[in-house]
Amino acid sequence: MPRKELPEFLKALANYKAKGRLLMQLSIELLILTFVRPGELRGARWEEFDLEERIWRIPAERMKMGTEHLVPLAHQTVTILKKIHEISVGYPLLFPPEKKPRSLRV
Repeated sequence: MPRKELPEFLKALANYKAKGRLLMQLSIELLILTFVRPGELRGARWEEFDLEERIWRIPAERMKMGTEHLVPLAHQTVTILKKIHEISVGYPLLFPPEKKPRSLRV
């Protein structure tokens, strides 16, 4: 996306909050802030994040080039991750499946 289109996209994304799924909106914000591939974000596990040090360590086995990738986390990114944690608490992945696995059903 060209830089000049980004402000309009961010406005549209903010309006999407009211209509769309919250996790979808938060995931798009994370993609914008971290510049990772969508597959890397979909497979993100809580154990990979150090919110105190503000770093995301994507293991080599999940990276296309086969080497660990370190993603610095801006303050806004940490805030978004905390919102996601409130939704996905109890799951190892940031983005839990639509339906709860049998082992996590109450």
